[in-house]
Amino acid sequence: MSLDDFYTTMDRLAGSPGSWGFIVVRTAAASDDSQWTRAYDTLRRLALGPNEIDHDARNARQNKRPRAYPRSAAKTLDLFNLPVLDLQTARADDESLDDLRDLVNQQIDRSLERKQRSPQRKSDREDINGEGGDRESTLWPAKLHLDGFLVVDNNAMAELLAASDTYRAEPGYNEGRPTVIFLDAVDPHNVRYQGGSPFMGWMRVEVQSIRDLELDLELHGHNAEKRSLMVYPQRQWHGQIPVYRGQGHARFIDAKPGEITDKYMFPQGTPRGWQGTVATWESIPEKYRGRQSLGAPPAWFVRRQQQEENDNTTKAPLEKTQ
Repeated sequence: MSLDDFYTTMDRLAGSPGSWGFIVVRTAAASDDSQWTRAYDTLRRLALGPNEIDHDARNARQNKRPRAYPRSAAKTLDLFNLPVLDLQTARADDESLDDLRDLVNQQIDRSLERKQRSPQRKSDREDINGEGGDRESTLWPAKLHLDGFLVVDNNAMAELLAASDTYRAEPGYNEGRPTVIFLDAVDPHNVRYQGGSPFMGWMRVEVQSIRDLELDLELHGHNAEKRSLMVYPQRQWHGQIPVYRGQGHARFIDAKPGEITDKYMFPQGTPRGWQGTVATWESIPEKYRGRQSLGAPPAWFVRRQQQEENDNTTKAPLEKTQ
């Protein structure tokens, strides 16, 4: 699919309020077009899974209380879309994903500009990405997720091709479960640290769990800081790559099996207050922080500091007169 084809597809989806799904970024090369077609068909088939998801039955199996799944009834199979952005010339290894994020965001911005959204494009894009908290902008009525993208790299391509004939969907079957990269649309450098392992801005996701991921993003993905804690699995140590397996479930693989001997253990849990967050962040050696930064203190902490300063200013004259 050429860039013009991608822009045309995005134009069509922009006018389709019921459309839902993800943008698929292809960086994998193939010896012929039939390989990509087979891999893409496998991705779509496994991503859709059962025709309907019985949320009540799933909650009962997992001993969970009933939850409200937004718009689940409106997400029909015929409106499921996986438009492809072909970037075969780009790299998708661990060191290049940040550059790939910039490239994908640029192409999406261009597709939005084609619909003459330029006067409000920046604020609209912030809302879509979760920074503004409103992902249902009137300028982007489709439910296609722009808060993250599915990346089919060479590893994912090989797994999808291998799974095209051998995949089994029964519970507990792990061997041969293909994974793709889920690349967040927001740079981790712009996501404030809130505890646990630093936010990498990406993870791998089992293809058959993509619908669970879509629901997780509907529930928790409106803000990049929130989804960094609520959607992305927390790593235990440096060198792990989280693999999303459904809501609240994950497995972990080594980024470089056998090569990383210094397995630094990340702090676990959520620190108490901003001072606790700062102390936790400073306890992590700089070389293990990745691109994320501590960030500015939250608004509530700044307000409290200002209030305390005002109180101290008011008290000082009174103490002098006593």
